[in-house]
Amino acid sequence: MQLVLSHDLSVSIPAALQYDADDPYAVRAVFHPLAQSGTVEWFLSRDLLAQALSEHTGHGDVRMWPT
Repeated sequence: MQLVLSHDLSVSIPAALQYDADDPYAVRAVFHPLAQSGTVEWFLSRDLLAQALSEHTGHGDVRMWPT
């Protein structure tokens, strides 16, 4: 994934997306920051991810768009 820091600067961050049928409306994003040990986990709406395939979407810290 790309972490966008500013209009001109973004960095690649290894990440994995995981789906669990017990929580059908969410996708877990597991990020592996390059300069740190461990992981960071966020839960994202499946609807948000689906919408991001075709247009800009999201609010606040989480914004996505097709590339």
